[in-house]
Amino acid sequence: MVRIAVKNRDDREAIDRRSIAGRRIDVLKQVYADALAKAGVELSALRLGQIETAAAAVTTAEFARSRFLNAGGEGDLPALISAERRADQALRRLGLLSIDKPLAAARGAESLHQYMARKAASGETKGGAP
Repeated sequence: MVRIAVKNRDDREAIDRRSIAGRRIDVLKQVYADALAKAGVELSALRLGQIETAAAAVTTAEFARSRFLNAGGEGDLPALISAERRADQALRRLGLLSIDKPLAAARGAESLHQYMARKAASGETKGGAP
């Protein structure tokens, strides 16, 4: 049996919520929670932790991008790319990048679930004949 040591201290508290980064994280957390709630996603404790992680990752990427651009492109480009990739992964993990599909909606495209339900309701088979 493997035992895991649990810290009583929360590492996320290391970010001062009065700082610019701390305030940005709080804003993003609210935006992400609202977007997920609007999409009908239950905000469980696990999901709230993922929201916190995504908000921190996006804030880190934003600050790294700002620092890189303000330095005239001088700096650690691989670190910036890594921060951007991790922020994107955190948002994908939450499902935020797939909630809005404006191009699909503009074209009148339907989701797979809607398509399958329509096919089942009309009695169409694989070959298209009823």
